[in-house]
Amino acid sequence: MSTSYKKDKGLLKVFVMTGRNIQGEDDGGKSSDPYAVVMWGKESEKTKHKNKTANPEWNEEFEFKVAGDENMEKATLRVQVFDKDLIGKDDYLGESVITLSKFMIPYQRTENWFSLLQGKGGEVHIGLYWRPSLLLTIEEARDLTASDNGQSDPYIKVTCKEADGFSDKTPTIKKTLNPVWSKENVFHIPPVVDHNSKILLTLYDEDFGKDDTLGFVEVTPGNVSATGETDTWLGVERGKGAVHIKAKWIPEI
Repeated sequence: MSTSYKKDKGLLKVFVMTGRNIQGEDDGGKSSDPYAVVMWGKESEKTKHKNKTANPEWNEEFEFKVAGDENMEKATLRVQVFDKDLIGKDDYLGESVITLSKFMIPYQRTENWFSLLQGKGGEVHIGLYWRPSLLLTIEEARDLTASDNGQSDPYIKVTCKEADGFSDKTPTIKKTLNPVWSKENVFHIPPVVDHNSKILLTLYDEDFGKDDTLGFVEVTPGNVSATGETDTWLGVERGKGAVHIKAKWIPEI
């Protein structure tokens, strides 16, 4: 089954943890009442302000949806810091522009300090957790278990409870132990929970009654390269043979 992914999204979680040496307008420039604004495209979120400090501890997190056709290689995240004022406009204290491709690894949290530019100095401590979708192609299988008179009528069911209960399947290929599916047989799997999540590829022999199980293959985020496309054969567990898959993260970094 071919599925479109352009309207689907990855998820970017941003952890705004702390700041240090953020110079403001209070106490002769030694402190302020700082808060941070995180901007992704036209979306923005902000932390609560912290009173009279140059080293705020915000410890807040925000999640942004990322379009499937987003150019992640050039994408940037902006973090601006302001001094909360009771009267008048809040003072601008600087910002960091983060090139995401340098720090994003699928299903691994990364943390870095980023300098505040255009202000009086200081840094912000930001964490990123990138949950992309997976584009999975099932191309073929080989040397499968024979279920009917030396042959089988194999198909593969793709499921992942931790990806919004994803479930889909390939067409059935009649009378073969070496099925070849169309290269357009692509599954777009929504973001999973974490790096331990499992995408299950269960092989069946189609019958008039209950379909026989021929084994299964598990795909985890660790099986898929952080960049580019993974092209590999995976051995069938509790059965025989192997399954040829291609997989890549969407949006690509």
